[in-house]
Amino acid sequence: MTARAAGLRDQGVDVITLSQGKPDFDTPSAISEAGIRAIRDEWTKDTPVPGIKSLREVIRKSLSRDFGIDQITVGCGAK
Repeated sequence: MTARAAGLRDQGVDVITLSQGKPDFDTPSAISEAGIRAIRDEWTKDTPVPGIKSLREVIRKSLSRDFGIDQITVGCGAK
């Protein structure tokens, strides 16, 4: 999809592609440090299919309070 959008853009077509994104800023240091800590603490294995239970619970509480949603999964995304 990205290649197709680039090809159309090369032909002068005004294209907005939503297929993938790359931030135009550096990773904030707090996020980089959290990633380094996770690696050092050996959080490097696959997670359970529905996601990490403690993370799901924090998100569930917020979604339940704000939207009445009680069943969630947390995934890393897909292409």
